[in-house]
Amino acid sequence: MSDSGEDKNINKEMEEIFADFKQKKQKAILSEENKKNNIFHSKKVRKFCVVFGAGISAILFFYLLVLVFGQNSPFTSPEPWAIGQRFATDYKIDGCIFRLWQVKRSIDLYYSENKVFPESMQQLYDGGYLKSRFVCPASNKEYVFTIKNNQKVFACPEPEAHNQDIISIYCKVINSPPVIER
Repeated sequence: MSDSGEDKNINKEMEEIFADFKQKKQKAILSEENKKNNIFHSKKVRKFCVVFGAGISAILFFYLLVLVFGQNSPFTSPEPWAIGQRFATDYKIDGCIFRLWQVKRSIDLYYSENKVFPESMQQLYDGGYLKSRFVCPASNKEYVFTIKNNQKVFACPEPEAHNQDIISIYCKVINSPPVIER
């Protein structure tokens, strides 16, 4: 009797082992089927995604090239100065604006040290904020402080010397870049 009892226990254990094996095998088969059914595990789909991504990248690259080197690009501007055709008055306007920036920097330095704005160019010269006389390259006259639209500005004394179309070239004393009015 003891032999049959051991045989039953062994059979029971074997059935449990086989049942566990069958369960694991079914899970493996289901996971393989899921992989096959999953669209992203398909080789064709992966190849398509790679080719499609490369195509989109190429299109974007060529689009950026057109933006950078196209007709309306800042690198291919139709302006005469962009192709080297500038006039002598253009250089004088550039020089005038550059000098206005230098005066503006001197005024800002004067204000940071004295907590008031200068009343004249002479105060900038006397305080050592400007080393030499600042004159307009077109008119050879010194820049002036004046009132424009109820604001204190320093300006080119004769803007029409640059070009007949220019009404004024000035810079506000407080927080302003140089302005050219035509």
